[in-house]
Amino acid sequence: MKTLMRVLRVELRRSLTSATLWLQLVLLLAWMCLNILAQLLNPNLRGFEPWQMLVSNAVTDIMNFAPLLMAIGPVCYAWSYCSDHICGYDLEAVRRTGTAAYGVAKFLAAMLSTFAVTVLAVLVFAGIMGLLQPPMNTELLTAGNGAYLELVAEGSTALFLVCRAAITGLSAAFAAALALAVSAYVKNSFVSILSPLLIYMVLDNLSLYPDPRLSWQEIMFFETGKSTAASALWAIWYLLLMIAGCGLLFVRRIRKELSA
Repeated sequence: MKTLMRVLRVELRRSLTSATLWLQLVLLLAWMCLNILAQLLNPNLRGFEPWQMLVSNAVTDIMNFAPLLMAIGPVCYAWSYCSDHICGYDLEAVRRTGTAAYGVAKFLAAMLSTFAVTVLAVLVFAGIMGLLQPPMNTELLTAGNGAYLELVAEGSTALFLVCRAAITGLSAAFAAALALAVSAYVKNSFVSILSPLLIYMVLDNLSLYPDPRLSWQEIMFFETGKSTAASALWAIWYLLLMIAGCGLLFVRRIRKELSA
């Protein structure tokens, strides 16, 4: 455990001080702006919707660029194993710490840094929208709008932001976990980063989900349960389970590869 914590501190320091963390923050803010570009630029639409709805649209509008989250999520640190493998750092790290500690620390660092920067981006964007958009009547945000906006109608804007930031952050972390798992099999950073988006598009277009509640699109961008609480809890549980599965694939693969 001490070895794992020591390696995790090193990996977290590498991820949180990398230029790609700031790049991901900028990309996330640009991504959210693109999703509501019409509302931002059109004077007839500006000021028409509550800022909470703008925030929701900015991270869930699948008719625009919402699925690009699957390509932005891995940018922060999911490519790092490919980089370590190319320069030989992975073998040196394994000699000093062991394969399991190195793999788990690498996985946790990628997930935590991606989750943190995504949550920060959502909250920063929400703060900017709240300052720019005048206060409005939020009774229009009924349960029919979905995407947890009914929480705003019930007077729980803070809880809405918690749900929206947590689910978006976990969605980005899942994309990073999937890219990291792919990188253990395909030693190419660009392929690894783009693989979550490609897999998402294949699954979505071919409708390969046995149950709508398992759909990545439904989990990340909509509600899947009969109530807001049930939807949020299911989304968080499902994403955590998928992240853990990707982590297991990653660690098992590099243990097999680096121990050989």
